[in-house]
Amino acid sequence: YEEGFYLKKSLVQVEEITRDSYQLYRNLRTIEKENPSYTGFSRSALHIAEQIHELKKDSQRVISGLFKIINHEKVHGEMTFYEISEFVIHANQKYAEMLGKKIQFTFTSSQLLKTNRVYALLSILNNLVSNAVEAIEEEGRISLTMELSRGNIIWFIQDNGPGIQPEDAVIIFEPGYTSKFDTCGNASTGIGLIHCLEIASSLQGEVYLAREQEETTFVVSIPYASLNDNEIFLD
Repeated sequence: YEEGFYLKKSLVQVEEITRDSYQLYRNLRTIEKENPSYTGFSRSALHIAEQIHELKKDSQRVISGLFKIINHEKVHGEMTFYEISEFVIHANQKYAEMLGKKIQFTFTSSQLLKTNRVYALLSILNNLVSNAVEAIEEEGRISLTMELSRGNIIWFIQDNGPGIQPEDAVIIFEPGYTSKFDTCGNASTGIGLIHCLEIASSLQGEVYLAREQEETTFVVSIPYASLNDNEIFLD
């Protein structure tokens, strides 16, 4: 069920990317009509849109078959913050095992409040926790703590990896910044942190880097009112 949930989340994102890439194609077509020297860009954008569309169709078939197996017609649109955090921990435990790393995960929270912004929160938290997994070389620990404070839901993602250099701390949220390279020496895209920041900002929240002794801590703070359609009074 957990893997099916993440596939469902991915399908929503693929659908959005399909729309965005096709809109990019239409915009480029308009520019090309006005500026013939730009000919060719729209065709490239359309090719990307077609590939994404094919990926979407394959994903739909996989998800349909998977949910028939587990006899679950749809993924619930609302979850508690506790459940979301547990999903993130479980997924990244498997990721760490796949990378051959021994990482101890801890999660602390007592909040059972619910939200319907599930996919947005999973995107933010998974990006930050998976970054921590990748930063740790062989063994380490990662903690995820969640609390409610002054109407804000706050997560603290902490790891004891090598940390972020002081000179890099001011640019880590810049598009293209990365410290990760694949086995061929190719740099990562460096869009994960800016993606987290933009999602949080769309919910009137923030993501920032904090420092506590030898450990690296990222903080995600989002107003509870932005995470739930139902108004609630919070101290």
